Amino acid sequence: MSKGVVEFVKLGEEAMAEEEYNSSVDYFRQGLAIAPKDFTALFGMAEVLRFKEEYDKAAAYYREAQRIDPEQFYGHWEMAFSYDMAGKVAEARVGYEDCLRRDPDHGVARHLLAALIGETSPAAPKDYVEELFDDYAETFDQCLLNDLDYTVPDLIRRKLDTLNAGIAYDTVLDLGCGTGLVGAAIRDLCNEIHGVDLSAKMIEQANVKNIFSHTATGDIVEFLQSGDLGAAHYDLIVAGDVFVYFGDLDPIFQAVRKRLGINRRFVFTVEKLTEDKEDDGYSIQRSGRYAHSRNYLVSCSERWNMTVESIEDIIPRKEGELLISGFLCCLKLEE
Repeated sequence: MSKGVVEFVKLGEEAMAEEEYNSSVDYFRQGLAIAPKDFTALFGMAEVLRFKEEYDKAAAYYREAQRIDPEQFYGHWEMAFSYDMAGKVAEARVGYEDCLRRDPDHGVARHLLAALIGETSPAAPKDYVEELFDDYAETFDQCLLNDLDYTVPDLIRRKLDTLNAGIAYDTVLDLGCGTGLVGAAIRDLCNEIHGVDLSAKMIEQANVKNIFSHTATGDIVEFLQSGDLGAAHYDLIVAGDVFVYFGDLDPIFQAVRKRLGINRRFVFTVEKLTEDKEDDGYSIQRSGRYAHSRNYLVSCSERWNMTVESIEDIIPRKEGELLISGFLCCLKLEE
C-alpha cells in the first residue's frame, strides 16, 4: 500500500467513525484512484456504502475486495446482507451459507438466512439482537422518531391514560426498554420504573436520561425468571416493539406471570401477521422481525391465565413508505 493510499484510507476510516459518510466515500475514492486494487480501500468503501444504505454498490465493492484477497477478506455476512438489501436473493443466500460454513455459530448470518428463506425459529439469536442495538444505540431515537414515525410510546401512554385516569402505578417494569422512549412517555404515571435491555449501549443511552429508578442489562426472560433482580412483583409490565424479536411468546408470558401482581396489567405491542399466515400463529418476516396473529396472542393469554382486555390494531411505525401493521395488547393477570 503506497503512502498516498494509506493516508486516504486513514482519512476515510476516521470520517466513517464520525458518521461523515459522504466525506468518507470521497477519501476512499481518492485512495482507489491511486491504487484500484488496494484491498483495504476497497473494503473501506464497501463498509461506508453499506452504512449509507447503497447496498448494490456496497456488495460490488465487497465482492471485489474478496476477489483481490480472499484470505484476508472477513466481510462475509456484510456482503451477504448487502446483496439481501439490494434484492439479490440468490447471491445473499450463497453469502449467508458461506458465512455459516466458516462460522456455524454466527447468529447474525443464521437469523438473516432464516428470514431470507422463511424458516421460522422460536426467537432471534441473542447475539443478533445485541449487536443490532449496540450498533444502533447512538442514533436510535433520531431514526425511530424522525425517519420511522414511531408511535409506540405515545400509543402505550394513551392506553394507560384510558385505563387508569391518572392514578400512579407503584412499580413498573419496561421490558426491552432500549433508550427509554416508552419509559419517558409513562414516567409520570409511575412511582418507580425499572428497565431491562439486552444491549448495554442502549442502557447507557437510557441512563443518561435519568428515566429509570433501576436498569439492568440482560435477557428479559432471564430477568423475569430471576428472583434477585428488580422488584418481587410489578403493578404494570410494558414492552414496546420488543416481541418482534421473539416468535414463541410462551416463555415470556410464563415469566411475566411470575413477576406480575394479581389483577395487574401487561401491555405490549407486536407486528401483525398477514392473513395468509394466520394459522401459523407467528412467523419471521423478510425484515428479520417476527409477526403474530390475534388468535395466537389470545391463546397464549389463556394458557397463562391472563384476561385479554383489548387487542387493538395499530400502526407502530413505517418502513420506507410502507405503514407497518401491528397490535397493541392489554392483558390482566387473574388469580
